[in-house]
Amino acid sequence: MKLASCFLGIGLLLIVVAGQGIGAPPTPSAPQPAETVPLPSDTQTQGSYMSLEPGASGVVVNSVVPNFAKALTDPRWNVRLWAADYLGKLGADAKGAIPALTVSLRDEVPAIRQSAATALGNMGAAAEKAVPALTPLLRDPNAAVGSATAAALVLIGPTAKGAVPELMALLEDSRWKVRQHVSEVLGAIGKPAQAALPALKRHLADDDPAVRIAVLHSLTTVSAKADDARPLIAAALGDGHPGVRMSAAVLLGRMGPEAKQSVPVLAAVLGDCEYRVRMAAATALGEIGPAAKEAVPGLTNLLRDDIDDVRLEAVRALGRISATPVALGP
Repeated sequence: MKLASCFLGIGLLLIVVAGQGIGAPPTPSAPQPAETVPLPSDTQTQGSYMSLEPGASGVVVNSVVPNFAKALTDPRWNVRLWAADYLGKLGADAKGAIPALTVSLRDEVPAIRQSAATALGNMGAAAEKAVPALTPLLRDPNAAVGSATAAALVLIGPTAKGAVPELMALLEDSRWKVRQHVSEVLGAIGKPAQAALPALKRHLADDDPAVRIAVLHSLTTVSAKADDARPLIAAALGDGHPGVRMSAAVLLGRMGPEAKQSVPVLAAVLGDCEYRVRMAAATALGEIGPAAKEAVPGLTNLLRDDIDDVRLEAVRALGRISATPVALGP
């Protein structure tokens, strides 16, 4: 039974690593990649827009932005999408188009909402005023729009702190992808999102492993200090999903010597049935350094592991703990 459970866990880990969760996004109602969208067929209109393309001879960014912002209201969806895409390429230099891009977040075409969100994200903190309009799009029926919105809010970062109350409400959404995105955004906001800590902690028991992983990462940045998150992350080493256990080990390793109190639980997972978890635990113990001496017996056992990479990581960890080179046996 334990072996069967291990194989099931490995399969689920591959799903999370390859697809960041379970389930496929719905098919968009309009083409998503802007690069595949044809330019307007009207030759005269196409020529006028082409002259505004960033990098065109004699074009100054400040004079380009208003024209592209105006193009966001063009009746042809492909022109609106093209304009949003190029405004995104200008980044913070296109901040004058933020009001127009904010309106485009309500466009009927999913690809345009997606491109507008991406453009606002590329402006970083300068797009703070767009946060109230961006946040509801985390639950957009089109998965690509939701993902682009999450990425945008992550790039806007701490300046999106005003959205924390709404994000806390969205954390209870029935869709796992929404909960995952919200957790990531709260992590990007960091300490200004501390009001969301109780809700984040509840979702350490979320049904979906991708959400639990996102919550673990967020706890490291939202918590007042790293040691506040450490016990919660260490407890996740006992999670039933290998992807969660691996993430917990990685996060503890990033804390370095500050995670020395978690050495016993890290040493315990050196015998995990999933080799990536064993590797992550060995790496974490090495990053903790000399304070992880009690894990030496378990790391020594890993020198006989069936997986080459696990044995190599054990050698590295032993070297860091003892400050003495360790030879990999035959």
